[in-house]
Formats: sequence, structure tokens, C-alpha cells
Amino acid sequence: MQRAWVFVVLVLAGCSLFEPAPFPSSKTTSTTVERTPRDEAPNVIEQPAVRPGSTLKPAAAALIEQAREESDKGQAARAGAALENAIRIDPEHPAPWLALAELRFSENNLGPAENLARRALNLATRGSAEARAANALLTRIQSAPR
Repeated sequence: MQRAWVFVVLVLAGCSLFEPAPFPSSKTTSTTVERTPRDEAPNVIEQPAVRPGSTLKPAAAALIEQAREESDKGQAARAGAALENAIRIDPEHPAPWLALAELRFSENNLGPAENLARRALNLATRGSAEARAANALLTRIQSAPR
């Protein structure tokens, strides 16, 4: 019995020494990939930035306005839904993120408000009105009683 196990182990070990032949392809193509210095850089996550002069998509702007109207009526859930839709439409613009952060802050949901405000700040162009508003909101959030 012991010899059988040794035989099985040797057979399996021998199988792992050989690579299977490549699967034949009906078409053969050769692709050359050129490496650039960027490919060799360390893993750096680039933050998406709104280019100067970038405008909010009209549908997202309309949803932000709708959310303001709903919020004025006391309909926070509807306002939040409208802002989440605005984010889906234009996720690279800081305005819907900032508006949703303001709404969450007004609901005293400080954790989500802070995360949303930080996202807006990361998307905003440095020194822009959105960046200043996000910084101001972060300051208010951090000084709010917990």
C-alpha cells in the first residue's frame, strides 16, 4: 500500500514538471506592447480631477435643483435620491457629491457626510469654489458634536 502512494506521488510530481502544449488557435497574431516610463512607475493612484472650465452635465444640474426643492419641502429622502441619481449621471464632478454631503450633514449623518465631502474635495480643482465649499463643510463636520 505504501508503494502505491509513493508511485502516485512520483507520477503527480512528474506531471507538474511538464507544461501543457499551448492550445492551437485558428488565427495567430503577435502583439507588441511598448513599455513607457509610466508603466515602470510605482503604484500611484491618480486622483481624477475636474478640468478647469468643466461644467456639470445639465441632467445632473437639474437633479441638484430638484433635490434643493425637495429639501425645502422637508422631503430629505427624495432629495437624497435625486442627488444619488445626479452622482450616477456625473460622478466626476464635485457638485453632486458636495450637495449630498450637505444633505447628510443636515440629517446629522456625520460619517457619510464627511466621506462625501472628502470625495467632493478630491474631485474639485484646487482653489475652486467647490474645493473651498468642501473644506468649509469638512471643518463644520469635524467641529460638530458627536
